[in-house]
Amino acid sequence: MTSPSSISVMVAIAVMFSTALTPWSAQAQVPSMLPQETALDLGDVPDGFQIEPDLTREQPVENVGLSYTIAMHTDASPERLASGPVRIWQQVIRIDQPIPPVDFFRRVRDQIIADQNLGIFPGGQNNATDVQLIGQADVDGQERLVFGAGRVRDNLIWFTLVGGAAPGTSIQSAINLNNVALAKYEKFRASNGAPALADALFRAPFLSDELPTGFSSGNIIRSPISDRGLAHGAVGEIDLQVEGPGAENRITFIVYPSEVQAQSSFEEAPARAAERGSQLARPDGYAYPVLCAMRAGELDGHTYGATSCLGLVGNVEVSASSLLADAEMGAMQDSLELMAAGVKHLQKVSADTSATR
Repeated sequence: MTSPSSISVMVAIAVMFSTALTPWSAQAQVPSMLPQETALDLGDVPDGFQIEPDLTREQPVENVGLSYTIAMHTDASPERLASGPVRIWQQVIRIDQPIPPVDFFRRVRDQIIADQNLGIFPGGQNNATDVQLIGQADVDGQERLVFGAGRVRDNLIWFTLVGGAAPGTSIQSAINLNNVALAKYEKFRASNGAPALADALFRAPFLSDELPTGFSSGNIIRSPISDRGLAHGAVGEIDLQVEGPGAENRITFIVYPSEVQAQSSFEEAPARAAERGSQLARPDGYAYPVLCAMRAGELDGHTYGATSCLGLVGNVEVSASSLLADAEMGAMQDSLELMAAGVKHLQKVSADTSATR
């Protein structure tokens, strides 16, 4: 941010962390949004700014993902200095590999602090997901104030630095510009992410010919999210009532904001099922992890057997249940076939949703 040569160093900081990263136990969420699509552009800053082409670029970060950097400047007239920053630098990094975003955020933050001789802004945020910085630097031959704001959200990292003079340039200048870029992602996320997928699953018809022989589709309803789903941030639970053999059949979709949260919830499912006295099975032969739980219970003086099979597909849990009267468990094969039908329906809805973006 200080001089063109210093900014060039900052453009390349992400590459320095392409090795020796802590493994992440769950697969990273990878949105289709490019870093450039959420970054600042000339429409986000006052008239008079120009992009510095030598310092603005998209580049892959080996073993990490994709980075986009934009640098902009305007003339350092007294009027400009009084109204806001005269230099703006922003880097957006998308993490596509299974590494913890908060770990990489911390490493990039520390490197920026060291390379640009910045410090934590007094009273500002400095935690696992946010940081606010302050320092001084030579900008176009003049000593200028430099402020910075950084944020990590899902698998995206934003860092924005601004240079200028008080009172026109302040920590709020950096925060506001960083938030402009973040708002672009939030808008994308709201219309393309987990909430949009839950809405699409609710609206899309689930036709009877998508189900195994002997079953037919009933109502699609939004159900209250289960306790386990709520504990891991689920954004929606959609149920399809299925007519067929037995007392009751159902297919359920629980949608989570990220694959990490879905994985965490799925890993908790066996313990919750065991607490209710269920027997567990882990059928193989599927392209995704599957867990089945079986138990019997009393309802209105009658014995019913229940079997539920749960598959984890990306950031969605797809389950199917079978309830049989006068039995020790539900129909395992029915549950597995209905679950598989639910997975195919999810894949179809996801593809249709992506095609309309």
